[in-house]
Amino acid sequence: MWKNAIHSRASSIVIVLVILAVVFPAALQLPSIRLQNSLETWLTEDDEQAVALRRMETFFPKEERVLVSWDTSCLTDERASVFKERLVESPYISSVRTAADLVQQMTNRKVPEGEAIRRLTGLLIGPPVLDAGSTEGRLQPPVSTVLTLSANGVRDPAAAMRAITLAAEQSRIAAEELHVNGSLVTSLAVDREVMAATWNSVDPWCRPPVFLISAVAGILLAFTILRSVSLGLIVTLVAWLTSLVTTALIPAMGHTMNMVTIVMPSLIIVLTVSAAIHVVNYWRHATAAAAAAPIRKAVEMGWRPCLLATATTAVGLLSLVISRLGPIRDFGAFSTMGTLLSFVVVMFGLPALLRLSKVPPGAQSNERPVWRWVAEFVCRHRTTIVGASLVLGLSLAAGLQWLRTEVEVGSYFPEDSRLIQDSRFLEQHIGGTSSVEVLLHFGEDGAKEKSFLERLELVRCVEDKLRQHPAVSGAISLADFQPVSVRPGQNATRSDRLKYTLRSRRTESKTKNDERVSSAEFLSTSDDPDYIWSLGKLCNETWRITGQTQLADNLDYGTLTQELQCIVSDQILGQSVDWFDITGSVPVFYQAQRALLESLIRSLALAFGVIAVAMMLLLKNVRAGLFCSLPAILPIAVVFGLMSWQGYVLDIGTMLTGSVAMGIAVDDMLHLLTWFRIAIRQGSSRDEAVVHALRHCGAAMTQTTLVIGLSLLLLYPSQLLLISRFGWVMSALLAVAWLSSVLLLPALLAGPLGEIIEG
Repeated sequence: MWKNAIHSRASSIVIVLVILAVVFPAALQLPSIRLQNSLETWLTEDDEQAVALRRMETFFPKEERVLVSWDTSCLTDERASVFKERLVESPYISSVRTAADLVQQMTNRKVPEGEAIRRLTGLLIGPPVLDAGSTEGRLQPPVSTVLTLSANGVRDPAAAMRAITLAAEQSRIAAEELHVNGSLVTSLAVDREVMAATWNSVDPWCRPPVFLISAVAGILLAFTILRSVSLGLIVTLVAWLTSLVTTALIPAMGHTMNMVTIVMPSLIIVLTVSAAIHVVNYWRHATAAAAAAPIRKAVEMGWRPCLLATATTAVGLLSLVISRLGPIRDFGAFSTMGTLLSFVVVMFGLPALLRLSKVPPGAQSNERPVWRWVAEFVCRHRTTIVGASLVLGLSLAAGLQWLRTEVEVGSYFPEDSRLIQDSRFLEQHIGGTSSVEVLLHFGEDGAKEKSFLERLELVRCVEDKLRQHPAVSGAISLADFQPVSVRPGQNATRSDRLKYTLRSRRTESKTKNDERVSSAEFLSTSDDPDYIWSLGKLCNETWRITGQTQLADNLDYGTLTQELQCIVSDQILGQSVDWFDITGSVPVFYQAQRALLESLIRSLALAFGVIAVAMMLLLKNVRAGLFCSLPAILPIAVVFGLMSWQGYVLDIGTMLTGSVAMGIAVDDMLHLLTWFRIAIRQGSSRDEAVVHALRHCGAAMTQTTLVIGLSLLLLYPSQLLLISRFGWVMSALLAVAWLSSVLLLPALLAGPLGEIIEG
């Protein structure tokens, strides 16, 4: 196979032309890459929360809203009306509602002003605080304004943010006093940080483009390790072309980039550089051995271990595809494609480029005294090394029982970032910034059994109970725009009952006809825009209650969701409600956290199982396969266990590292096992075989670990903590995997594992 592929210069030219024919169309796909970081799109379509969100959007079409406030805001602040006037003319904003507007709407419907303010407290109006600058000592609660983005604003959130900032400036609101929050604001901040991590033209020294630095570091490390600029350039070219084609697959297959898949190109680059270094070392070894065709000999020597290494890495990445979170599935799928493509390019493209460039291979030294010393040390202390590894692994793995996950996108930013500062201001001075949506559905039978005002008061009752929960800062529904109405008792006069009935009908008619547009945010009756309600006409009704919770409280979203479900269930028991849903960002966070933890466990279990089976088949022994799997699982136990003991929370970026690192760790194990078995077949003792194996591949294992580990570690300065954590956790896992490969695995080979293989 390899002989026919690269036996001549002509075939090498054909291979390079084929590569160019693939690269150019791939490069044309890159401008069409789009970023998508909305949490709602992460869950699978059949997930119960995804279904609940879609069902809510059938009754209440999704609107992107932005919450705005400033340091000295209050109900009487005239700048709020000026701010509103500036924004209603913007093509990026469809509506603006100030806290004063909502108070006015409520008072117009005979709700006392004090009661209206109370109902909006924790939602758009903050708790009362003493205005220290007022000589009268009046209470001046801070307030916020709700902006609904238009279709143009949703398509171009950056332009919408510029319009908001300009309107604030024209309203004499200083930029440093302005505080903005919303899902699109967060997504925009993520997009900006992702782009800044790739290339930051504004302030590259204070906020370096970590992806570019990581890639350049990989190039420099390749130059240093290979001790040749020409070889370094060829290896780098191969890696960048592989990463480019893999990245182009994302838009070509109709997918979008996100803050998870953005780390994939860097990973493909370092994996390809690592594989290419192995092939170059085989080439140098063949040249030193005076092989007739050293490039062909290098491929013949290297394709099998490189294929096994690629397969194990691909298994680790492919295990992520079983995740219920879309970004993780995409990362696993496209990284697997990139890893397989890397093998093809390294086995075909790299030899072709080496043949055409006629680059000299450089010196290759087989004598590595340090690895002989390491091997002899391991053989002498094998029992201690194995025992210490098991104790350390089990002790730290015990901390995994406290492993916690988080998916809230705002937590991926440092504490001093503008996004976090704005969110903290709003939560401390106004109310929660994370929403929970409660839908109550009355069928036609419910409309028969209860009058409109009775249904409205039931909604108010549920809302009041929700508002009493300590984690809920405020809530709002259609009931807040109506005064409290009590149904006359059985002993009431006929006149009182008649007045109540007439009032209920008038309120229902006004709400469903005259005020239908303004009520549509909280009450859905029909999808038909021409629908006209009339007396006696029965229809289905879906009522909406929106509550706010504070993300700064580090809530247990699972417990909160269950408690809210219990509250709603208790209040609607026997009340003619057909069904209810609890959705919104809080339940979505909970569901995504569950999916994240389940994905971690399942992907690690799958990767470990497949690797163990592969080792059993390779070594043709069940016990040997299990022994070989121990060094692969040790990095997970040590690093994740230590993180759990230290109270670290597992985020979506950290979750990726486990399966990836496990697959990469097996690469070194395979090379070591290959050389160990060769020595055993040649009649060496176990100790001599360990020395032989480490002398031949110890340096290569160290080089590849340095290339991957140091390159990824340079992602640490990223302002987007997901990227930063991915970098340093991967580096930590690879460091432990390297120690496991040069200490624990040789100790096992010198002991019980070697005895099984030897037998």
